[in-house]
Amino acid sequence: MKKLFTMILFLSILIVGCNQKNQRESDNVTSSTNPPKLTVTVDNKSITGVLGTYSWTVDNGDGTETSIQSDSEAPPELAKDQKEPLNIKPSSSIILNFKNEPKEYIVTLWKDNIKNKQEVIDGEIIAPEEKGSFVYEVFATWKEGTAYYAFSVNIE
Repeated sequence: MKKLFTMILFLSILIVGCNQKNQRESDNVTSSTNPPKLTVTVDNKSITGVLGTYSWTVDNGDGTETSIQSDSEAPPELAKDQKEPLNIKPSSSIILNFKNEPKEYIVTLWKDNIKNKQEVIDGEIIAPEEKGSFVYEVFATWKEGTAYYAFSVNIE
């Protein structure tokens, strides 16, 4: 009887220990199955960048992963899905803010199908001096994957 009690006690401790380990592992799992939201702010006016092509992998917490691949149009077409226009002044400061900060990101300015890489300093880019409509492409990388975003600005 004493052996049976000892064995049951040992198995109970083993099961509880494994369960706690699984709980700690699942606490580190990314809960979102999509890339984080990008907020673009100029002079206290904010819009949400339009999510384009992305590749995202999420740990399910049970030893498996779920991967999602999504394709989209080029940034000039994608930016047409922007919910509201962002009218700004020449040389305005454009602030990029992700819900979860990426490891790195690259910003490209599109004008008449010509692309120019933009300098980003502390999440800030400077709008062109010339007037017109411009599309920005943002390519971001996280441990879960990569994502492209697009947004447009009208410089008045």
